[in-house]
Amino acid sequence: MINRVITGKNDYIIDSKLTLRHKGLISLLYQYPCDMDCTIKNLSLLCNDSESIVTNAIKDLIEIGYIKRIKSNPDKSDNGRYQYHYVVYDTIKSK
Repeated sequence: MINRVITGKNDYIIDSKLTLRHKGLISLLYQYPCDMDCTIKNLSLLCNDSESIVTNAIKDLIEIGYIKRIKSNPDKSDNGRYQYHYVVYDTIKSK
């Protein structure tokens, strides 16, 4: 699930470290309601890109500091699988 944190700035728009794909992905993520279950599969369908391209863009944004990934321990309803939650920022956050 991807959660967003709105800080009131759009620094990512003019960040020269980001490609158009990165900027588009951040913008798309801001369109999702905070409580909506947003998956890599759904994002890939919306972007008309493969899941691996979306995953790689998310990894890039984690490395740069625009997305934070949080690993949650599995519970009985998750069939023993870990869940990952993502927080999206519109400015770079310290790692």
